[in-house]
Amino acid sequence: MPFQRSLAQARFRQFDREMEAFRSSVGALRAKLLPRSFFALLAILTGLLLVGLIAPLFFLSARGDVSRPLLLVGFIPLAIGFVAFIAFELNRLRDAGDLTADF
Repeated sequence: MPFQRSLAQARFRQFDREMEAFRSSVGALRAKLLPRSFFALLAILTGLLLVGLIAPLFFLSARGDVSRPLLLVGFIPLAIGFVAFIAFELNRLRDAGDLTADF
């Protein structure tokens, strides 16, 4: 029994070392899969939408009273949806590199 116990402990330590080496290589792969610059790109795109498109729609003057609210109600959810979609895809791409998650 003592021999089996020490053999099992040695095998477990060896397996743990191999898994640690594998984790470090997977971590490097995940870092390459989704660089931080994509999140900066998302922030810049969000800022451009807010400053360049949504804010001017609040100051839009049109002939009728109906066109401005219709444009705002139509554009703002679409712009938010676009940014949310990009964020969702980036998150999904980052999670694709997580090889430790169960499917």
